[in-house]
Amino acid sequence: MLLNFYVPSYVDDLLLHQESPHAEERFGEFINPETEKEIEVSYSKICDHSSQTESYTWTFRHDCETAKVPMRARWIYPEEFQLLLRLGGFDRWQFFGSQDCEPYVGSAKETNTYWMVAR
Repeated sequence: MLLNFYVPSYVDDLLLHQESPHAEERFGEFINPETEKEIEVSYSKICDHSSQTESYTWTFRHDCETAKVPMRARWIYPEEFQLLLRLGGFDRWQFFGSQDCEPYVGSAKETNTYWMVAR
C-alpha cells in the first residue's frame, strides 16, 4: 500500500491559521467532466495546536452556485503513525520524502511524505 501525507509548514501554515479563520484562500480551478464548466475551489481554516487539528471550510463555486463543506483533519507525527501501523497489524513500512524514494529530510516549507506499507 502506498500512502501520501502532507506535512504543513509550522511558520507559513500552522501559526498563520491559529486564531480566527482568515479570508478564503484559493486552492484551484477544476473542470466538471459532466458540464465542462469550471469549478472554483477555495478554503479557510483554523489550526488548533493542542488537539493537533485543522478545521476547514471548503467552498466550491460552479455555474453560479456555491457550496460550503466543513472538514476536520488531524496531523500526526511519523512516530505516532508508526505506532498506529503496528497496532493495525502492519509490520513493514518505509518512509520517504519524494515519489522517487528520496529520504525525508524535513523542510521549512509545506511538503509531502510517502509511506510504503505492507503486512
